[in-house]
Amino acid sequence: MRGTGGDVAPAVRELTGKALSVRVSTAPTFTEYLAEVREERPSISFVPGHARVVTGCTRMSSLRLMGAGFAGLLVQDPAEGVVRWENYDAMACVGSCTASVRLVP
Repeated sequence: MRGTGGDVAPAVRELTGKALSVRVSTAPTFTEYLAEVREERPSISFVPGHARVVTGCTRMSSLRLMGAGFAGLLVQDPAEGVVRWENYDAMACVGSCTASVRLVP
């Protein structure tokens, strides 16, 4: 999947009849990904020239005692057809896009 949040967000809104509220972040934090995962909402992670879906998060704090930590994102990459854990701190992420249902009064 190619594109940026600027391309994807309007497409998601239109394809869902504006039923989804879409938010784009140009500098997503681990906490933002974690919040989306906790709400059971996958988010799109943009890396240079490519987009993937983040569906899980983990933080291994036991390694912090040794001066190392791991903040991992479970990434599903449709272009490569793989699912893998990636170190958030080592990612070249350039943005993210999340969506949630817009409730109608």
